Amino acid sequence: MKLFLVVVTACRNVRVVVSAGGSGSGTNFDKDYVADECVPIAIASHDKLRDVLKEIGFDDDTVDSIVESFEEHQYAEFQRGPITYIVHELIINI
Repeated sequence: MKLFLVVVTACRNVRVVVSAGGSGSGTNFDKDYVADECVPIAIASHDKLRDVLKEIGFDDDTVDSIVESFEEHQYAEFQRGPITYIVHELIINI
């Protein structure tokens, strides 16, 4: 049996690091995301995602946007100041 949960993680100072990758002409690049710190701040069932986002303090339009993106991709992110909130699925086999 699988348990499907949603995790909301807050990351501080997320930035993209691009480096040359592959071989050959040097036109291939690897893109990685790094952050100073990431902390999971909420874990909930799918049907409680909207409630959790409101408790964190997102307004209704932002909640709608995040939920829509998550439902489509099982991933969403939103930046507020230096904090990037990442919403992703966690599957636990029980």
